[in-house]
Amino acid sequence: MGLRVGIGLAAGLMVLLWALVRYLPFNPDELLIGHLSSTLFDRKGRLLRAYLAADDQWRIAVPLSEISPWVVKTTVAAEDKRFFEHDGIDILALGRAMWQNLTSGRIVSGASTITMQVVGLADSRERTLGRKFRQ
Repeated sequence: MGLRVGIGLAAGLMVLLWALVRYLPFNPDELLIGHLSSTLFDRKGRLLRAYLAADDQWRIAVPLSEISPWVVKTTVAAEDKRFFEHDGIDILALGRAMWQNLTSGRIVSGASTITMQVVGLADSRERTLGRKFRQ
């Protein structure tokens, strides 16, 4: 009986998350709240020097058009194979992960999409349910 209730709650949560992602407003400009690395270029646009950001991290913005399509394809294949088929939450992966975690009695699988990982970069590094919900 407990497993059925858990599966029912998990399914209900997945539907709620899908509805939230689908219908709540989202501003992608709010994602990049961290400091970028300062960069210095020559007159031909070649990078001469880069400096660490204020928080001692390397963050250099690169337009997607300057990234090899092979890097994009391999990243999507490795990290989120249904990236172009969902709205930020992969319901199938979430269901698979919930099932595997429920049946094993511990966390053995996750379901983070590329979208969730990018949002996570703009958030704290805490490993909590609240952070995962914000993602």
